[in-house]
Amino acid sequence: MKVCPTCGKQNRDTAKFCTGCGASILEVIAVPGEPAPEPAPAASSIYNAPAPAAAPAPAPAPAPARPAAPYVARTPAQERLKKLAGSKLALVICIAFTLMLVFSVGTSVIVPSALGASSSDFLDVVKDAGIGDLLEDAFNIDASDINDAIDEVTDAGSGLSDSVTRITSASTSGISLLFAVALWIIYGGAKKEGSVCCGNTGLWIIRVLKTIGLVVAIIFAVVIAVGIVLALFMTIREGYEDYTLLLYILAGFTALVYVIMFCFLGGCISTVKRYISVSQNRSGRSRISGFAALLLFIGGLFSALFVITTIGAGIALSSEYDSAAFIVIAVIMAVSSIVRAVYQFALSSFIFRSKKALKTV
Repeated sequence: MKVCPTCGKQNRDTAKFCTGCGASILEVIAVPGEPAPEPAPAASSIYNAPAPAAAPAPAPAPAPARPAAPYVARTPAQERLKKLAGSKLALVICIAFTLMLVFSVGTSVIVPSALGASSSDFLDVVKDAGIGDLLEDAFNIDASDINDAIDEVTDAGSGLSDSVTRITSASTSGISLLFAVALWIIYGGAKKEGSVCCGNTGLWIIRVLKTIGLVVAIIFAVVIAVGIVLALFMTIREGYEDYTLLLYILAGFTALVYVIMFCFLGGCISTVKRYISVSQNRSGRSRISGFAALLLFIGGLFSALFVITTIGAGIALSSEYDSAAFIVIAVIMAVSSIVRAVYQFALSSFIFRSKKALKTV
């Protein structure tokens, strides 16, 4: 038997062509006992062969790794102060004080135009409110003398009073604007990853502003003290003993207010100096003032209480004088007081927290 070398089919020994695939098998010799050669693939199976596997798609290139933030060596105190200065509480302080500045400027423009009042009008309101009668009943003071004094002040110094009021308002707005900028610098510096602590420039601005405020308060205190002493001297010289008790009460109250103010400003300056020392990793004797934080908290309570009294006064004046202007002014002042209360509560909480966080460092 001949085995076709092409397809492996066995054929007769005399066959010249394979009966399976038709290939020539003339020279094929069948060897008994030998295994049949491997059959070649049929011609028709070539077309049915599976397509070669496609080459795998290249893997996408990995996205470039985000560069790690540079390592900044910080002390534990710097880390704590930075965390506090960049917290949500600090953001509330910045926003609230900025809104306070906006309301302050808006109130200084809207209130006078809505009321059409000047300082002399205010003194007339004081006279009409029965302050003279109250003084006469409480201190046995002649109310006509008080009215005459108010008239003299109104006639002689109304123009000067208006000028001083404008200058004071402008300077106060400028200082408040600088203070707002300083707060945002501190917050922005604390939120910056590469910063050591917080915005030192903002801290220095606040320290300078508080120092200027302390100096101005001392000057005003001296001027008021001299004025009260001269008033006492004049009452004793002219024999107006009835005014002496009133001046003593006024002097005592003024002294108390200025002592509290001096302690508050001194505490604020000491607190800011402590923040600067921590931020710059320097030693210092200054301490964070819990007294300043407590006064801020008390101020927040008074601001919240002022909201109720303002709205009540606005409603009463509106019905008394049949004018909606008082309602508008009362609403503006009430919202301003709410913002001020939020600012005072937030700043008080910030100082108390920083005092606790930096107590051991």
